[in-house]
Amino acid sequence: MKFSVPLACWKRGAYSRAVGAMLTLAPLVWIVAAANTPAQAQARAYVANGGSNSVSVIDIVTNTVTATVSVGASPLGVAITPDGRHAYVTNIASNSVSVIDTATNSVTATVAVGSGPYEMAITPDGKHAYVTNNNSDFVSVIDTATNTVTAMVTVNEFPSGVAIAPDGRHAYVASMEYSSVSVIDTATNTVTATVSVVAGATEVSITPDGKHAYVTNGDDITGTVSVMDTATNTVTATVNVDPRPYWVAFTPDGKHAYVANGRDYDTGSVSVIDTGTNTVTDTIAVGPNAYGVAVTPDGKHAYVTNFYGGSVSVIDTATNTVTATVGVGNSPGVVAITPRLASDLQLQLSASPSPVASHSFYTYTFNVTNNGPYPADWPRLVAHVPYGTVFNGYTMSAPGYCETPAVNTRGEVICHYHGTQPVGSTWTVSLKVWAWAPSGTVITETAGTWAATHDPNRSNNVVTIATPVQ
Repeated sequence: MKFSVPLACWKRGAYSRAVGAMLTLAPLVWIVAAANTPAQAQARAYVANGGSNSVSVIDIVTNTVTATVSVGASPLGVAITPDGRHAYVTNIASNSVSVIDTATNSVTATVAVGSGPYEMAITPDGKHAYVTNNNSDFVSVIDTATNTVTAMVTVNEFPSGVAIAPDGRHAYVASMEYSSVSVIDTATNTVTATVSVVAGATEVSITPDGKHAYVTNGDDITGTVSVMDTATNTVTATVNVDPRPYWVAFTPDGKHAYVANGRDYDTGSVSVIDTGTNTVTDTIAVGPNAYGVAVTPDGKHAYVTNFYGGSVSVIDTATNTVTATVGVGNSPGVVAITPRLASDLQLQLSASPSPVASHSFYTYTFNVTNNGPYPADWPRLVAHVPYGTVFNGYTMSAPGYCETPAVNTRGEVICHYHGTQPVGSTWTVSLKVWAWAPSGTVITETAGTWAATHDPNRSNNVVTIATPVQ
């Protein structure tokens, strides 16, 4: 087969310089493409609508409701698994927990629990969900692999809020009747301590460093938050906020706590606490009877449910102002935001043989490894049949396919991994080409990889290799 080559490229060095110029911008194109790739793992807010028996799903980029999921009767609590793949919803009047697949926004399981399931929290390893049963005075422990209740832990009367320490070793349960917090050892599922707080302990949240628990005292008309030292299980501070505080959420750096206050039911507010000094530094007016609050993974916004407003207020945490209001269902309670998952994809590239003889076949081998910490959704590999070669064929070790140019032509190669790449796994694409470049030149190949999941380390996504021609 005869191939024509531009005469200017026959000159030693000119060929490789021409190819280098053509490919210089390629890595930038791939990086931009990666940043703009629609991400299945894009953070979303899930809001339980107690008066509508539904969960609203909010796209936090556009602040629009993109899905409404029907669940049980009178849903209140929502918790997201650490991998972001499931939302667990407590249904007070159904005595059940609905499990939502966040990829399809459909209910895939319903778990029977105690009477009046109120709130829930999921362990950091994602293996268990702890559900407070407000009318049963115990906590149901759900195995998330089987979605079955594997333990029941008796606590003080009318348990409401629950939170898990970052190390997963303890669960903290707020009990309204006794104005107390029960501390559960999650290894044995036994109560190891009980801490008294102010009137009507409603919710409890743990600081990101695990050193303190902030407990809202919802029955306290004056409005207070108790601060517990988790090492000693003692209250070390009491912070005055607006009346009827319900929920607390922390910024990712732990420096500020956002407290949703129901106030007089016709209005609502959010108190911003400086956790270093335990003083209120700002108070933000939101909708009527503010209830739930959650902070986005990047810490830039707080989402606040307005129980009597059928809406969610979006707060810019840099200015502490409401920048958007999103209509949801009736009586929105807890709001939870999916985490921004991260997968460090690493690309390695080799050519064999190298050097390659002019007018002969050789193979590029691309290895894409997921270094974690989370699985990578729908990874891609983008390469080229470089100038000086033509395409002959490919193989791919993973489920999926490659878009390629026709045999004996040049063009882009895009390989699609079908599904989710596990942490620690590697998939390989072998690209066979025929080199028509003249002896004494260099063939340059540049390739890149990305996934729908966020990649915090772009430095190992793009690789360039030079193959001498003999």
